[in-house]
Formats: sequence, structure tokens, C-alpha cells
Amino acid sequence: MDLLCDSDAEIAGMTLITLSFLFLHKSHIMMSTPIALQLAEALLPLFDHDNSQVQLLSIKLFQDMMEYLEESENPFESPVQQSLLALFFHCHDENQRVAEASREVLLCALKLMKRRDLKKLVKEQKLCKFSECLLAEDRSRAAEHLRRALRYLQSPQEPLVRRA
Repeated sequence: MDLLCDSDAEIAGMTLITLSFLFLHKSHIMMSTPIALQLAEALLPLFDHDNSQVQLLSIKLFQDMMEYLEESENPFESPVQQSLLALFFHCHDENQRVAEASREVLLCALKLMKRRDLKKLVKEQKLCKFSECLLAEDRSRAAEHLRRALRYLQSPQEPLVRRA
């Protein structure tokens, strides 16, 4: 997990690839829930990495982790909840692969959270309505959501700035 925080995009990317290989053989690995939660939380900042390949790999690995832990009693809900806003913004990324992966992982997260209402909005591409619902139901975290959105307002990517 220390290597995920490395400022060198190549090191972070290779670490993500290595971890992804573990999830290709899900039936052969055992991972404790606390370690999986730590890894999930370590992946969240990588969604906003400067390197789009690191973004894409971290988003896809996050999805693999959700699928791996889907059968558990939702100990994964906190990192999943924290990922929703970042995934929403990355649905508008200029890099089409990052945008598509973000949308796919957002749908996976909403499935895990059993949020059919929000999942339907994403499937119907009503992402503005999705963001309104997300903020409306969680007003206690509105300040936190706004703080996270600032990062996207400062993004040089026009589609992200427009959505933020």
C-alpha cells in the first residue's frame, strides 16, 4: 500500500497492475476485511492522480475489490460511499476510457449499496439528477462533498469543470 502513494506514476501503476492480478484469481486468494478496507481507502486518492492510466487502473481495481467483497456484510460501504462523488466527476473525464470505467464502477457501487433509484439515474444518463439526489440525502456531508468538488473546479479539463 505504501507503493500506491509513490509520486512516480510508473511505480503506482505497476503496483496497481500487480494488485489487479490478485483479483484475476479471486477464488485462490484470501484477504481479510480490514486489509481490503485499507486498500480500498488507499485507492480513492488515486482516482484523481495526474496520470490517466493510474486513474483507470485504480478505478478498475476498486471495482474488482467491490465484486470480491460483495458477498460480505457490507463492511465496504464506507469507502464505496466515499467513492461516489469522485466517480461521478470522472464520468465526465476527457479520457473516454476513464469516463467509461468510472460510470461502470459507479453502477457497481450503487448495486453493492442496493441503491436502485440512483443506479437507474446513472443508467439513464441523468447524472445531474444523480448528483442532486446524492447531496440532498446526505446534507450532513454536504461540506465534505463541496470540499472534494473544489479539486474538480480547479481541473484543466473543461467537462469536469462544467459538471463541478
